[in-house]
Amino acid sequence: MDNTSATLLERVRRSGEHEAWERFVRIYSPLLLFWARRAGFDEVDRADLVQEILLDLKKTIPELAEGRKRSGSGALARSPNNQNTGRLAPCRYK
Repeated sequence: MDNTSATLLERVRRSGEHEAWERFVRIYSPLLLFWARRAGFDEVDRADLVQEILLDLKKTIPELAEGRKRSGSGALARSPNNQNTGRLAPCRYK
């Protein structure tokens, strides 16, 4: 596991860590866009889907990371309230 990602995820969990959230988005948006492209979404739909995933993730990160060390990509893949990430699941491991 990448400790930097776990540390970043912990910083994102804390409210008021705007810089950490911006860094998280900068790091993981390209990965989400890649997954969406592999899943067959067109460019406009990819951007919309990534935005929806990130908005939902921002709401769920506090409960995701509570008491656990987890990487940022692990958090993306396991967001319990994020139905949109499930739309990308089949393409992540191709």
